[in-house]
Amino acid sequence: MILKEFSKSKKKINKFYFLTKIYFFISFPILILFLILFFQTSFWDKNKDEFYKRIHLNGIYNYKYIPKIVYLIATNFYYKLENFDLNISQENRIILEKNRKDKIDNNKIKFISARASINKNGQLNETIGTDIRLKGDRPIHYENIEYSSYRFNLDNDNFYNGLSSFSLQKPRIRNYIHEWLFHELSGELGLVKLKYQFVNLKINGARKGLYVLEEAFSNNLIEKNSRRVGPIFGLDEDYVSENFQDIKLDPYQKNYWNRSSNKDLFISVKNKILGFINRDLPLEQVMDIKKWANYFALCDLLSTKHGYAMKSVKFYYNPISGLIEPIPFDGHKMPGYNYHPKIKDIYLSLTRTAYDFKPSEGKWYQLFFFKKTGKINKEFFNEYLKSINLITTKEFLDSFFLDREKLINKFNAKIYLDSFVLDYPSDRKGGIGIYFFDKNNIYKRADYLRSHFSPNLNAITASDLGKEIEITNKDTKNNRIIIKKAECETWENEQKISNDLNLDLDLAEGINKIKKSNSEFFCHHLVLEDKITGSFFLLKIENDIASVNNHLTQNNYLNYFNENNKTLTLKNKFTLIDQNIIIPSGYVVKIKNDEEIKIINNAFIFSKSNWLVNGNAKNFVKINGDKNNFGGGILIHSNKKSHFKNVSFEHLNGLDFNNKFLNNNYSANGFTRTKINDAKENRYLYEFVPDNNYKNYLYGLRLFGALNIYDSIVEIENASFLNIASEDALNIINSKFFIKNVIFENISSDAIDFDFSNGKIIDSNFKNISNDAIDLSGSNVFIQNISLNNINDKSFSSGENSIVEINNVKITNSFIGIANKDGSKLEIRNSIFKNVQIPFASYTKKKNYNASSSNVYNVKVINSEIEYLLSETNNILLNNFYLKNNADNSEILSIIYRQDKKKLKNL
Repeated sequence: MILKEFSKSKKKINKFYFLTKIYFFISFPILILFLILFFQTSFWDKNKDEFYKRIHLNGIYNYKYIPKIVYLIATNFYYKLENFDLNISQENRIILEKNRKDKIDNNKIKFISARASINKNGQLNETIGTDIRLKGDRPIHYENIEYSSYRFNLDNDNFYNGLSSFSLQKPRIRNYIHEWLFHELSGELGLVKLKYQFVNLKINGARKGLYVLEEAFSNNLIEKNSRRVGPIFGLDEDYVSENFQDIKLDPYQKNYWNRSSNKDLFISVKNKILGFINRDLPLEQVMDIKKWANYFALCDLLSTKHGYAMKSVKFYYNPISGLIEPIPFDGHKMPGYNYHPKIKDIYLSLTRTAYDFKPSEGKWYQLFFFKKTGKINKEFFNEYLKSINLITTKEFLDSFFLDREKLINKFNAKIYLDSFVLDYPSDRKGGIGIYFFDKNNIYKRADYLRSHFSPNLNAITASDLGKEIEITNKDTKNNRIIIKKAECETWENEQKISNDLNLDLDLAEGINKIKKSNSEFFCHHLVLEDKITGSFFLLKIENDIASVNNHLTQNNYLNYFNENNKTLTLKNKFTLIDQNIIIPSGYVVKIKNDEEIKIINNAFIFSKSNWLVNGNAKNFVKINGDKNNFGGGILIHSNKKSHFKNVSFEHLNGLDFNNKFLNNNYSANGFTRTKINDAKENRYLYEFVPDNNYKNYLYGLRLFGALNIYDSIVEIENASFLNIASEDALNIINSKFFIKNVIFENISSDAIDFDFSNGKIIDSNFKNISNDAIDLSGSNVFIQNISLNNINDKSFSSGENSIVEINNVKITNSFIGIANKDGSKLEIRNSIFKNVQIPFASYTKKKNYNASSSNVYNVKVINSEIEYLLSETNNILLNNFYLKNNADNSEILSIIYRQDKKKLKNL
């Protein structure tokens, strides 16, 4: 019976195959004939361009790359991504599913959190508790339960891959590999870089395919990017219009910034942002021009113009520079299709640069490119052009892809194994086209940008009108040009005499005139320089060009300094400064032997120019406050080297950001005056002085040093820091340094704080330091021949992945010798610790860092209370033997940061 049924079935199949062959045999010739006739008709000629456009716009053209996709998958098949194992109980899955369905019905409903756990490092027996919720402002994030996006907030003090808060979403949400490139290039350009990692998601063991882990905004993110913690803002998601008056800013780290000690900074930053958006404050006082220029150039190169949007990019306030930096986020390359000559016009029109949007279009980012008057902001535009010129060179792109091409191929292979529909339609629904990544499209975009922003010499004309040269520029993009000189000549005794006009003038839009010294000279050519690329051009004078002299703003620093040939020198040997002053860039500040700067009333000097200070061994240059009225200090932020030799710093208390307010309106009604306390060494007296005219408060900054060196190079030799009441006597940030033969004495907090800096400190002495003598964060420092006495806290404190080498130091009468923590590597040799309560300590303060390691060789310890403190996972290698951990991390933190003597005795 079974054989009979099988025989009937086989006959039916053979009949089906026979009819199928007949069908294709008849249909195929008919189809060929139809296509031949169709392509010969006028209908095809009229509509073929539209047909090709639709093929490319919808990603159908990408099907030609199927062989490449197959090859890429095959060659990277065995590459394994990290598994992200998520466990959710049935009860909590029901909570999320109900919230998802409610959200689909009413998108105004808020997301609800549930509980879940994550397997740590793939270990089933080690889990991390977390709150989990759905996320996203578009339905694509949550409309399909199989592809939902999630937000995680891990339980206190827990980290997954160094993160405590992050999102998981499908790669298509940010247009596949393009968002990863967006963050990678952000790091190359010195911007804050988020972790963006491809993972395989499993929920309760069930595979959910390829996802990306996207870091959230936190203090940890800022520290990882070698910056001091400051507020992070986003735009409230309810904000939809471009009416700037309606803007609401949404702060991250709310609990942190609601602390009373941080509220003033928080409000000050918020007012700065709103002041900039409403045109009440100029760009240069609010935004870090270079970093924003890099950001917009990044978006323009990668076509991540979604990142332009105010609700996409996030704002980080740098409390050192007092300026706001962008945090690249949600760049989302748009459009999703790739460049092709068939759609060149459409492609270029939809990928306009940030500059191409005019002020009348109401885009917020035009506040950067244009001033309130509608004129171009030259300073920002030139920085933007420098950024474009940098990142669009073949050399830059080749280097960028050389380091990452293998990873890009591996990630794309996993994308092609998952789901890769074209991310094009505005309603975010899937189409019939597919995604394909081709790096050549980025090179083509780079070529376009270089061409788009290259000098337009056709828009420049010049005429010699006898007494003057009239120059017209009709293209603002020519703002990058400098008029170096006008080539002029005359005839005398039948001899041609040259008399060039050396100008060095910036070219500006519109008409300007250059006066000639002698109208008898005939000027025939202009020599122009592209200040972005350094290229030179020769322009015949018979048309127009405009030039502008840039005069330096006469700020109050000229009340104290003479200016001569870009050098600033003091007007008097004794100079009293009682107000904050700003020294612009482009100068060198020179202080000579026998000169003294006395700073009082907490006044602070902000210098964008480097300082050369040279006293002699017998007569130090003095940069001091008054012992009964301390001054603030100095910030030097210059890319040129500063040098301090034979200099004393005394009676300074740092930046004033702690004064009282009048009715919370940030108008100070007085200030705190700092005085020497003759009764107690290294203790200071504080007196509030009523003064409604006091102007030296600076609530929007966080500078902790009496002398602050930021993003610069400095040498300090034969100097002293005495009676300093600031958080740090010397704070060196993101800089290179060399310090030799410097004395720190009677310092109320830290003597030196190195933040993300590299250099050497040798032959120096520290005495009576109330807090740490040398504090290092993310720094690489060599230390030799140092004497430390009476250090109330840590003689050396290294953290945040510092690398420290110490040789030949002597520490006496101090609390802690070496405190090494948070991923730092420290080596100390040939040293003596006498009457040091805790010679060595190695522990974890911030859990998002790896273990620290300390190598100790030939160090003599005399009279300590305990030999060392060592917590689990950290290492101390003492003379080639690893010490055993002898305390819980929490106990060590209590002993060191609360100086809990009871716990110390119990160990």
